[in-house]
Amino acid sequence: MPEPIAVRPLGFYVRMMLVAYLVWAVYFLSMGHLAATLPTNDLRTAWDLAIPFWPWMVWIYDFCYLIPLFAVFVVKDGHRLNRLLVAVYTATLTATIVYFLVPVSYPDPAFGDDLSSRFLAWQFAIDFQPGANKMPSLHVANSFMVWLAVRSRGRGYSAAFLLGAIVIALSTLLTKKHLVADVALGVVWAHGAWYLAGHLYHGLFDQSLPAREALLDGLRLRRG
Repeated sequence: MPEPIAVRPLGFYVRMMLVAYLVWAVYFLSMGHLAATLPTNDLRTAWDLAIPFWPWMVWIYDFCYLIPLFAVFVVKDGHRLNRLLVAVYTATLTATIVYFLVPVSYPDPAFGDDLSSRFLAWQFAIDFQPGANKMPSLHVANSFMVWLAVRSRGRGYSAAFLLGAIVIALSTLLTKKHLVADVALGVVWAHGAWYLAGHLYHGLFDQSLPAREALLDGLRLRRG
């Protein structure tokens, strides 16, 4: 019996995710370097100053980069993965507007000499200087969008990925990589981009096709 047309071919979607990641990274870095040339704003509040600095949370912070790969393995519905891809790019493109309108920077924390501190200090050193691509936090937005995509797998997966998104959001604050405003807006951005991506995907992609073909056809990459 043939599989339903929505079921995603795993190998294709792993490759798609890697290519999408590369394209996304090139765009994000390019826009960040441009935004870093603009006058910046220090938007720290009393809440931000009261949040402790926990360098060891950097390992959770960086876990965000693996979340999309987990989504590819967990989500069986290829059309839902297609929507997630549209949502991530929608969130990034619209967030760029805010990055240019409200560039944000603030002083780096004081680092210790343990492994976590040195690893985090290195990440600060290679980050945009004096600052860019802060608000909304795409670390937070991407994590919550993955959760929105995974919810269809049931309560267990939904709870696990929601907890992961929340912990990643907390890690952005405890590593002093983001402000409370960045995180709050990142959560809002995730839901808005997911909602908008649903409309875009419904209008631009043919969901009567198998998921792989619908994605390639919508991106105009399908041959013949």
